[in-house]
Amino acid sequence: MTVRAGCGNTAAGLADQARRCRSGLGPERTRRARTVRRWLTRAAPALDLEAGGDFDEWDNAMHVNEVSPADVRRRLDQRERLVLLDCREHDELRLARIAGAVHIPMGDIARRAGELDPDVECVVFCHHGVRSRSVAAFLQQQGFARVSSMRGGIDAWSEQLDPSVPRYA
Repeated sequence: MTVRAGCGNTAAGLADQARRCRSGLGPERTRRARTVRRWLTRAAPALDLEAGGDFDEWDNAMHVNEVSPADVRRRLDQRERLVLLDCREHDELRLARIAGAVHIPMGDIARRAGELDPDVECVVFCHHGVRSRSVAAFLQQQGFARVSSMRGGIDAWSEQLDPSVPRYA
């Protein structure tokens, strides 16, 4: 897993990104970096960040199912019962959204997972599909049997299916 909200796939890379964000890359990236770091240290205790834990190794152990945006769209059009969960930050939601999606930011998911029905399939998405894999893995650990991540996130949705959804950096 490449942490796009970070720089590299180790704790050192995440720390480097936090420093770069503080040095002027913008407040939205600083918030994302803080959210990712807080999430990984709280909700993914199996990853030893202090010992330079490897995000790829942790991610590979999670076995998160990924679905394409086209598959999600097809299933929504067929009115299949599923929850489309947007785990992006509030500032990202203001930039672009998918109609009908439930919004619970990644940093709040541990506290708010009870708002979701574990018996209903859940497809999680973020900007590019990285944070959503972590959220999907966390939900699996919490007993959600039918959860997956939308490959490519809202960016792929916009590029492949719905150009009316704005793309952003």
